[in-house]
Amino acid sequence: LVGAVAPILQDLQVTPTSRVRMPGVEVNANIVSQMLSGERLQEQGTLGVILMLAAITLGGIVLLLKLPLRAMGILCAAVFVVIPGAAYALFQTGYALNVVYPELAWIFTALAALWYRNQTELKEKRDRIKNISGA
Repeated sequence: LVGAVAPILQDLQVTPTSRVRMPGVEVNANIVSQMLSGERLQEQGTLGVILMLAAITLGGIVLLLKLPLRAMGILCAAVFVVIPGAAYALFQTGYALNVVYPELAWIFTALAALWYRNQTELKEKRDRIKNISGA
């Protein structure tokens, strides 16, 4: 490829894997090089996404229903750090991990677990009040 790389032309691009600005022709050269060598990111397959969502949902339900609320909050915060961290680490090895669906699955699982816990605790309190009052 032939192209100008002078900084005065302002054809400097930031890439997802580097914070250093690169001339546009160099970015294009890297793309062509990857295409010719057969190097490319390996994407997570549909089955992998489904299995990961099932594991997050089922594991989340079991954990979130058993843990106290404070531990539940810590676990939720940890999940929002671990999943993107794992995605970044895998990206560095050439594997693209889906981040959006697992995070959404975790959010909906946590909300469902909180709702269920709230409903069951309210029912227990109502039953206790009925037993005490004799109604």
